[in-house]
Amino acid sequence: MKHLAVIYFMVCTFGLLAEDRKEPFSILHLCEKGVDHYTSGTPDSAVQVFLRAEFLAFQLLEPLQQAFSLETIGRYYQQLEFHSQALGVYESALSIREAIGDTVHVIRLLDNLAGIHFEFQDFERAAHYWQKAKPLLEQRRGLEQLRAVQEKIDSCFQLQQQGMPEDMMVGQAYSKAMKQQEIDHLFEKALLKMDLEEEKKNLEYTLELKKEKALLQSTFFLLILAALLLISLFFFFQMKRRANEALSRLNQEISSQKELLESQNNKLEELDRMKSHFFTNISHEFRTPLTIIEGAVHEMRHSNGASPKALEVIARNNNNLLLLVNQILDLRKLEAGKMKLDLVQGDLISFLNYLLESFYTLAASQNKKLHFLDHGPSLVMDYDPEKLQQIVSNLLSNALKYTPEGKDIYVMVHREPRDKEHLILTVKDTGIGIP
Repeated sequence: MKHLAVIYFMVCTFGLLAEDRKEPFSILHLCEKGVDHYTSGTPDSAVQVFLRAEFLAFQLLEPLQQAFSLETIGRYYQQLEFHSQALGVYESALSIREAIGDTVHVIRLLDNLAGIHFEFQDFERAAHYWQKAKPLLEQRRGLEQLRAVQEKIDSCFQLQQQGMPEDMMVGQAYSKAMKQQEIDHLFEKALLKMDLEEEKKNLEYTLELKKEKALLQSTFFLLILAALLLISLFFFFQMKRRANEALSRLNQEISSQKELLESQNNKLEELDRMKSHFFTNISHEFRTPLTIIEGAVHEMRHSNGASPKALEVIARNNNNLLLLVNQILDLRKLEAGKMKLDLVQGDLISFLNYLLESFYTLAASQNKKLHFLDHGPSLVMDYDPEKLQQIVSNLLSNALKYTPEGKDIYVMVHREPRDKEHLILTVKDTGIGIP
């Protein structure tokens, strides 16, 4: 049987049959190797080799090559009495032959399938395959083959009707079933082993890929670090060189401008003294006439020569002028670091409301709105009323001066705890700001 399969393969390979059928030599080699393993007493190895041959056959791209390879494997299975496996590959080959319309090989495969079932005393299945072959033989007008197939079908029906001796049927069926069960067990075992080996290979391949990926990443990061180190060194030396050059130029400039800076410092000190002296003199000069004006206003207030309202305006403006003078004096104290706060404890919110009352009317007269936001009902803390009045008056006067008509001015306060309680006062407007 083995030699016949080889001869049949060589004939098909070199084109001696009517169709162009080619089977890879590797599949035939595997089949022969499988037979050698089986006959030498290593069925496990034989099964693994045959499964490898099946795998290669199913991987073929050409349908003719695939069908012919499966038929060759099936003949070797029949030779070794691997009937279940032979039926499987024959069925696969039959599907391919039917799809491409290869009538000759379809008839041959149907005959092989029927023969295997007949050998297993499955006369109904055997007759079924031979019945399928009859219309094909009629198309090809193979009268002699048709008569032979009909005789086989009749034989199946006759054996079904007559039956075989029960002891004989049971014995043969049991013997073949046990042998086929052993073969099936070998194939299942081989498939499981191949699956495990394939899984092992996949795991090893995955592990190798991970190792390569990790190595590639490590190499990549090392290259990046090396590049960054080189760049850092380059910039370090560049910066060091530039710093040395700048330091050298700076030393030269310092040495050349030292005398100039000293002379300018002397001039600034002299100007500062002159400024302080000027503010002191002019403040005293303003205070003396303002005091005289205030006395005159006081006398007019107690006479019938002027209205109380006019006198009140004069007195208020006089106080404002006096306040400006005091601010000039305060500037001197502030520059000298001698400014002192006269702190009192009271409700700051109430005091701010008092200060803002006069500005509400002034803002309304200029078609502007003044809002006092973000304050609670009360806030008791230490503050200097005079200094706070100066600050609020200056800020609101400036805001009213530069805010366009129809716009809003907002006064906001909120607490900010630090070492002690602090209050942040904000005046917000839509003007151009303090010039």
